[in-house]
Amino acid sequence: MSTNNFSSPSNVPVDVLNLDVLSHIFVFLAASDQESCAKVCMDWLESAGQYTLPLLDVSDQELVHAIQRSPTVARHIRHIIAPINFELPFHGITFIDRILEPPLRFEQRCMAIESLELHGMRVSALPPSAFLVPSIITFSTTLRGFALKHQCQMAPVFFFELLQALGQCKKLESLTLANSAALEPFLESFRMFNLSARGLERPKLEFLQLVSVSHRERPHVLHTASTADYAWLDDELCPFDLHSLKEIIAGSAAPMEILLPTVKDSLVSLEFCCPFDTKESWSDFGKFSSHSDVIKKHISFVEKFRRKPFHLSQLQFFELHFLLSPSSWILDVIHAPMLHSFSLKWVTKIHPHHFFHSFGVVDEKISQLSPGQDYPQHLEYIALAKAEQVESPPATWLARTFRCASDKHINVIVITVM
Repeated sequence: MSTNNFSSPSNVPVDVLNLDVLSHIFVFLAASDQESCAKVCMDWLESAGQYTLPLLDVSDQELVHAIQRSPTVARHIRHIIAPINFELPFHGITFIDRILEPPLRFEQRCMAIESLELHGMRVSALPPSAFLVPSIITFSTTLRGFALKHQCQMAPVFFFELLQALGQCKKLESLTLANSAALEPFLESFRMFNLSARGLERPKLEFLQLVSVSHRERPHVLHTASTADYAWLDDELCPFDLHSLKEIIAGSAAPMEILLPTVKDSLVSLEFCCPFDTKESWSDFGKFSSHSDVIKKHISFVEKFRRKPFHLSQLQFFELHFLLSPSSWILDVIHAPMLHSFSLKWVTKIHPHHFFHSFGVVDEKISQLSPGQDYPQHLEYIALAKAEQVESPPATWLARTFRCASDKHINVIVITVM
């Protein structure tokens, strides 16, 4: 079969250009064969489009040019991957669609994009792309996922505009924003916008990631985040409804302090990718008295800190990613009686023997995650996820380190991350 790049239909025998037959054949072809057929000519590309074109990667210039030459191809695209500073006006790509429901008519339509994923780091006061907000607004009736995968610092005014545009996407379920921004000058604007829009339904997010891809895999410190950086997550200010949030990936205590009161009855999975964490990070969960006051009142250090844990009634999966040492402070502020699995993950070449004491503290605090100060009854295992170069510790060391888990016959396993 010829695979000339979008050759003219005249180069292809007429008897194989029956597009209805082609559409039927394409269903049974392997993905690689579908892609080959799509390159024969524009007619074949349009017939194969529903199988080969759901994803548009802007780095594929050949496909981009094909869409620009024949916009009808755009009807099949549902997902876009592009650099953060993309220069292609997606919102301006339209096609003529035939509406079969009576009365039969033709309408000019934009692409029905369901997810927009942007890559690349950028530090600038200017907006990342002049077409970003217009594209989001154009796809607001179909967009279900938006991801800013890498660190992208921008002026607060542009971050504010981005959030407001995403707030118009009523079907939005998944959001990844790797950047944070101090939005104090705009908090009143958020508040007024939400008050005026209370009669309207806010997008109900189910997935929220607040760290970059690189930070998720290898937690690192760029700056010390504060709750002011995430003030927009407060329920009175947020353009999204977070009460149905099922999965959170966060990188510091700052956003969690704001989110926990809202998601306590919905959260199922939590990844806490924190390089360093201290008790001072959790400013809203109890003020420590002086050491003498604690002794006088016979209140232990941990009890003083845990006086108001949040009851996460649906939490089943908990992953704690760290850089040099695991932090257990987040375990002091939650109860998770339905927890099924708990993972400790680090990607450095540090041997787990160095974490003997820290792992022991984590083990003890996991044993108190149920309101009755006991292990969650559904907990199946504790996993240590290590780098490939790190030697696995022996079973005797695991039993000694995770003494509470061993006493409750909870498995402690070691897995290797590539």
